[in-house]
Amino acid sequence: WQEAIGLIVLMQNKYVLPNVITYSAAITACEKAGECQRALSLLKVMRTASFLPGVIACNAAISACGRSEEWEQALGLLQVMLEHGVIPDMITYSAAMSACDRGGQCQQAACLLEDMRNHDLVPGAIRLLWVLARVRTSNPEVVHDAMAEAMDSIQSDKVSPEDLARFTWASGMLGTSSAALFTALVRQVAAQISEFKVEDLLMASWGASSHKSGSTLLYILQLELASRLDESDMHVCFTEMMRRAVLGVLWAANFAGCVHKHFFEAVRNVMSRGGLVVDCGRGHSVVSGVSRAFDQTEVLLARGSLSLQREPKVALELVDRVVLFKPPGWEVLDRAASHQLLEFLQSFLQTSITHDVQQQHGFLHRLDVPCSGLILAAKSHCAYYDLQVQLSSGRILRDYTILSHGWTASNRKEVLASLQWSANSQTDATGQGKPSCTHVNLKAYGSHDVGVVSLIAVRIRTGRTHQIRK
Repeated sequence: WQEAIGLIVLMQNKYVLPNVITYSAAITACEKAGECQRALSLLKVMRTASFLPGVIACNAAISACGRSEEWEQALGLLQVMLEHGVIPDMITYSAAMSACDRGGQCQQAACLLEDMRNHDLVPGAIRLLWVLARVRTSNPEVVHDAMAEAMDSIQSDKVSPEDLARFTWASGMLGTSSAALFTALVRQVAAQISEFKVEDLLMASWGASSHKSGSTLLYILQLELASRLDESDMHVCFTEMMRRAVLGVLWAANFAGCVHKHFFEAVRNVMSRGGLVVDCGRGHSVVSGVSRAFDQTEVLLARGSLSLQREPKVALELVDRVVLFKPPGWEVLDRAASHQLLEFLQSFLQTSITHDVQQQHGFLHRLDVPCSGLILAAKSHCAYYDLQVQLSSGRILRDYTILSHGWTASNRKEVLASLQWSANSQTDATGQGKPSCTHVNLKAYGSHDVGVVSLIAVRIRTGRTHQIRK
């Protein structure tokens, strides 16, 4: 996107006037890079220069809003298009619905779907199923009819890689599947796997992890991604999108219990090498700040007293990573509370990753402000990526002790639920949405002013927002 904007500036300096196509291409470049505000600025410049933005420029700008979860601006652009006589197409509505979905505005997305139909824009069977999953349709008849039509397409026609990925994801989110469906799906994916974009591989893996019959498809996706990692050089494969994809596919395969050994080794290798490249490029020294390994006995003795602490502590420090104790009332890094664990970390550790916002300042995970517990943080990008691989592949276990209202059944050992989130941060278990898994072990019952409570040991296999709370 920088080069695209630079070329427009160069054209103006050379007295060559940019036209609609020029601006549209630059806006699209910003959209691909997730630069929402720059895309909107270019759109404003177009209108100032008396150019009427066409549907391509508007679609790219709306899509950029979606990537940044700016759903209100996306709807505003759609309204501007209608006011200026620019006719929205299927891509326009899909981008706007995606923006609403990412912003937690399911009702707005559902209204856009209805508006799209009123404009006689009826998507194909698979795209319709994908849209229904994005707007979280709960009408079983609508879902059943769309699913039946989409299945006919999968079983009889050659479907594009993008639509195959969308179908797999949508059927997983809507909680619909069948053995016959996956047989046809695997056949089509296997025949076209080399044509899948990285983001399509990721979307298909998320959907496959929700299906009981998804292991074969997940093996195909893993082997394809491993092959690309083996054949690509570091500059090609170590992009933000590729990192997100390999960790996402690894997570999906682990959730389904079918991680392929070659894929795991390929991911671990590329993440390790990539981390070293980043650290070297930033002049990182692993031994920066305090660094000592605590004696194991000392760590064990500390555990009993940590729960009484009101200040954060270093529970364990190794050469390239650290374990912090977060007391109640402290926030990890979002700056919504007065006590910040990030500030404590930066008080004794000054490395490049502790100031890297995109990599969560080196924190691997979080805990709610009222909770206490251990937090893993990395001192280098190499260590951070290694911890991400461990977390995605299930090699890091997360155990919690909780008090729950009421009598918890002693024979309850596992909670499987599909979760969805609304705009007000409400978490709902409706049978549709992203899969979650929680292992529970009842320890004791007790009484409190609020009534009966259950003391429960919890281990989460997935780290969904409010998973334990819900």
